[in-house]
Amino acid sequence: MSSTTLYRLSGISLLIGGLLAALGAFPIFFIGDAPGSTIAASIALLRVLGGMLIVLGLPGMYLRQAERVGLLGLVGFLFTLFYILILGVAGDTINAFVMPFLASQAPALLKGSLPSGLEAFYIVGQLLGFVGGILLGIATLRAAVLSRWASLLLIVGAVLTFAGNFLLPTIATVGVVMFLVGLAWLGFGVWSYRQPMVQSELPTNAARA
Repeated sequence: MSSTTLYRLSGISLLIGGLLAALGAFPIFFIGDAPGSTIAASIALLRVLGGMLIVLGLPGMYLRQAERVGLLGLVGFLFTLFYILILGVAGDTINAFVMPFLASQAPALLKGSLPSGLEAFYIVGQLLGFVGGILLGIATLRAAVLSRWASLLLIVGAVLTFAGNFLLPTIATVGVVMFLVGLAWLGFGVWSYRQPMVQSELPTNAARA
């Protein structure tokens, strides 16, 4: 399989994954994220699927611009990857399967605060997303290989998602949706990217002489 095909597959994976995860986050505006809700569990499962596709597509997005993003881009990519793994895959798996079970079998456990280990798990994920989104967005802006508007969505989305923890949950949801749409946009850029021909590949008069 050629590198071009692999890039395009990773771009499609990131595009579809970002859109699915954003689609799974959007209903929170209207129905909230009550752990006992069947709808909330279903959209959490949709976010799990989107998160897995994002994880598959992120490496191709990084490699497409690796030579230009440098160490800043590498750190941003790794932090973003682990952010999606922690909150988008593992965290939403808990929301899809564990929380509905606890809501029906042991609702008293959900009324108090989260166990310290689980709370630290979510805090680490949020910090990784905040720092990773900003670093990856800045590095992508500087590289000028993929969409700059998508890079701005990553930065603004990461800031709003983190700020929403101290302000309003709605702000955090807006940030998450922006961040995921930014990733999907980058995936589209990877999928549709066309490497320009180098000078040696261009036809010359000398070749016909």
